[in-house]
Amino acid sequence: MYKQIKLTLLACLGISQFAHAATLASPSVSLQKAAENPAIIYVEHKQINKITAYAIDPETGDLTRIDKNNIDTRPVPGDVAISGRHVYVIHDITPYVRIYNIENDGTLTIAKDVLTGSGPWSTKITPLINGKTYAYCSNYDENTVSMFSLNKDNGILEAQSPPKIPVSAYGPAGIGINPQNPHFAYIVNFDSDRISLFTINQTTGQLYDEHQSFKTGVKPRGITFDLSNHAYTNDFSSSSISMHQMNAETGSLEPLRVKSVHTGPEPMAMSFDSSKQFFYVTSKAENRIYMFKKESDGVLVPQNPPYINSAGIAPRSIAVNKNHLYVSNMLSNNMVKFDINQNGTLSNPKSLATAMDPEVMDIYVPPHTNTTRFPSAGRLPW
Repeated sequence: MYKQIKLTLLACLGISQFAHAATLASPSVSLQKAAENPAIIYVEHKQINKITAYAIDPETGDLTRIDKNNIDTRPVPGDVAISGRHVYVIHDITPYVRIYNIENDGTLTIAKDVLTGSGPWSTKITPLINGKTYAYCSNYDENTVSMFSLNKDNGILEAQSPPKIPVSAYGPAGIGINPQNPHFAYIVNFDSDRISLFTINQTTGQLYDEHQSFKTGVKPRGITFDLSNHAYTNDFSSSSISMHQMNAETGSLEPLRVKSVHTGPEPMAMSFDSSKQFFYVTSKAENRIYMFKKESDGVLVPQNPPYINSAGIAPRSIAVNKNHLYVSNMLSNNMVKFDINQNGTLSNPKSLATAMDPEVMDIYVPPHTNTTRFPSAGRLPW
């Protein structure tokens, strides 16, 4: 059924849908060795339970498939986070996080599986808190959040005591922590249209003292922050981005002077550029990437033009590395690299054929590399 829907969509759009996008070397043609210490973009393929990896050229941003990297992730992989030389992948069907080691050549090897609660949706790694790092996993089916300490030597997650904390709202999904102020954790609740606020114990990393929740649009999926304590959620069913000001002392959220901005239908993923001045949202239903610039008070304003075609069908996720944006198109089996112009607009799409059902997971940046990466926030686990 899935293949038939995909073929029908492709037939309706025709090959001209992608004629404007230049084509990078196909992974079946170009399996060159990556440059020394490149940034690496990891891509999961849920229909075939695989993870592939691509080295990012530091000058052009072009992608080269890394030799021998084709990790079997059974069962179906879900949300992901990267910390140090480790990748943390939630599995949609079974309640655990699988931890992978990033080897010197960029390939992944399995380190350990760690139990979560039922229906894990999203995972989040904290920045350093008093020299330590912690991880949280939202458990959609049971309305809880699992809490872990992260062993900095081997990357293994160790369950806290107690291992989980309940969330009063329904459908905990995306998790957000403001890197500028890691005293609070924000849980986006997909079924309640609200954000739950927890305080992070700065000694143990445990979540406690759930505060009042804050209103979003309909079916919020994720939350991300700029450098000035502004928070943004992508609201899947209301086709909008909700915008809030974070109180640095209490963590509470207040709507900005403009509460929300319209996107295309089904905003699947969102990301800032490396300067945190420009903002991008994928519209799965329209095959578009919406582009915004941020005003000084945090309000997002549409660019002119307001969007660019994603050069594929059903853009699912995006990631930013330096002055390039990467989008994965789940029904046309391709990734597309865009240049980010000085004014924040996107141009020069270049398409790369991938395996079935690609989703950009995250970008690994080796230590001491002069680059910046921003994975997309608010992805659905399907």
